[in-house]
Amino acid sequence: MDLGTNAKLHSAWILIGVKKRSLIPIRNADSSCGLMAVALAKYYAEYKETTIHEKDLVRKNSNGRLTELAKQLGEQCGVSFNTPLTLADISKLDLKLKPKYQIIVFNVRC
Repeated sequence: MDLGTNAKLHSAWILIGVKKRSLIPIRNADSSCGLMAVALAKYYAEYKETTIHEKDLVRKNSNGRLTELAKQLGEQCGVSFNTPLTLADISKLDLKLKPKYQIIVFNVRC
């Protein structure tokens, strides 16, 4: 099952926080939005002391910050970077990130 979209712009959403929950859309022109969403959520959880400005730079992928985090996560988990995430890929990510993180998937078409 492919969780990407056929539209020109791909999008994925991440759910961040334990007490306060936020949905942040990831939009990009390639097929890496799912991996980028997981990488951003992981970044937000691990770097809580980071300034709001730095978090915003990562979220907006300034100078390829988010792309680099997503590529590193993909390499660590054995998931290809520029392909839509399949359920098998999400399972690989989930196994690697447990028990610290939980992945919740929303398939949203914009």
